[in-house]
Parts: sequence; structure tokens; C-alpha cells
Amino acid sequence: MKIEKTYSFNEREYEKDGRSIIDGCLFIEKIQEFERDFYCDYPFTPANYLYMHPLSMNILAECYIADEEGDKADEIYGMDSIYDDMEANFNANHKMDLVSSKVLVYAISTAIDDDEPLFLIRDASQRRGSLSLKYISDNKNGGEGDFVEVPIGLVSVGVDSL
Repeated sequence: MKIEKTYSFNEREYEKDGRSIIDGCLFIEKIQEFERDFYCDYPFTPANYLYMHPLSMNILAECYIADEEGDKADEIYGMDSIYDDMEANFNANHKMDLVSSKVLVYAISTAIDDDEPLFLIRDASQRRGSLSLKYISDNKNGGEGDFVEVPIGLVSVGVDSL
């Protein structure tokens, strides 16, 4: 199952440190606002993928990179969208990451749950000044879960055991 919602933002609103010249908020805070909106619309399926144009992804990177010049050159935020199959994308990007001198940042924490990843995808087909949040199910069975049948039986509870 896949759910997708696209949001727009003004790239020129953000300075080199990822901060908005209008309200002073970091770009990551804007993304978190979009995540909460997505979650309000689809409460049982929080976004787990963020798709952005590679140049737009640089604004997000600026929110995390320290002031030192060396840090920016050492990290790339978001894996490249190469295939339609996410597992193939992970494998291809992992192979590239092994031979690269740069660190590939695959994901950040979601706004909904700090322990859940929001995978970052650099997608050249994505329009600049927009991002798409998606919920993509890990389930490969066409939406039907791997259910384990649990036998249901009658349980007799005596007064003494209460």
C-alpha cells in the first residue's frame, strides 16, 4: 500500500543555514509540520518516506550540518531514486556508499515518533520547491498482512482464581 501527499514551499525563503527569512524556523521544522498534517489526514499511516529534488534536499542538509566547511563536503542527505523497487534502491545506494568518500544520510527521525525513520529520497523527477511525503508499506503481499492464526478456546475461570 502506498499513500502520498505533496507539499509546496519557497526555496528562496531559506538561508544557507536552512533557516527561513520569514519566520526564522528551520526547514526541518517545516517538514515536521508537513508530517503532522500528513498524519492528521492518515492517522494510521505516518509518512515513512520523503521525496525531494536533489537541490531542494540541500536545504534540509543545511539544518543538520555544522558551521565548519568540512562537514558539508562530507555528507549527502538522501539516497538516489534509481528504481521503483525500494529494496533495489537501498541495495544500489549501499553499494555506492561503500566506495564513496562521503557519508550518505539515509533517514532522519520522524516528527511523529523519534524512533521511526523518515527515509530521504533524492528524486530528480520531483519538482523543485515541493516535497512528497509517502507512506509505503513494507508488506509485499498486496496489502494483506502476514497473519498468524491463533486458536481461540473457551477458558474457564473459577472464583478461586480471581
